[in-house]
Amino acid sequence: MESASVTTGKIANTRLMALCDPYLQGEIGSGILTDAAYSGHYETVRFLLETKLFEIESPTQAAGRGNTNIVDLLIEHGKIPTPVMSDPLQPLIRPVLGDHSLILEKLQRSMDLDAFVAHDEADHHRDLLMISAACGWNGLVEKLLQRGCSTHLYHPYKHLWTCSGKEV
Repeated sequence: MESASVTTGKIANTRLMALCDPYLQGEIGSGILTDAAYSGHYETVRFLLETKLFEIESPTQAAGRGNTNIVDLLIEHGKIPTPVMSDPLQPLIRPVLGDHSLILEKLQRSMDLDAFVAHDEADHHRDLLMISAACGWNGLVEKLLQRGCSTHLYHPYKHLWTCSGKEV
């Protein structure tokens, strides 16, 4: 016998296949795939990714909510932040603020963080420096400082930046 959540997921997927406008705006403003990732609906996210009708740029929403399995799924589907996309470090900032260290490790392994260091965007460097310091990514901190990244940091939530007990 199937659980209620599996049955509900199958019903939702069937409805989406039959009725859904792929450009429907979601509850949090981006789209139904983003909403599903944010809310932790793994089967719905998987289905929407497989239909290829729906787009999501990165695992930002899932990462910020601590939805590790959905972050894994999005990474498997190539939804990895790059320096040229809008707000490219949000997928790292949100789990730092939520202290989701496993997600941060997964994103660190999947993202080309050296590309962020090489990209000449001062705001990205400062944010990446704070993330790296909070997570203990000392090699990345050194690379950023060697590139001339300012250590004069200001962020309105600076006091909340922590990862596994470390604070910036």
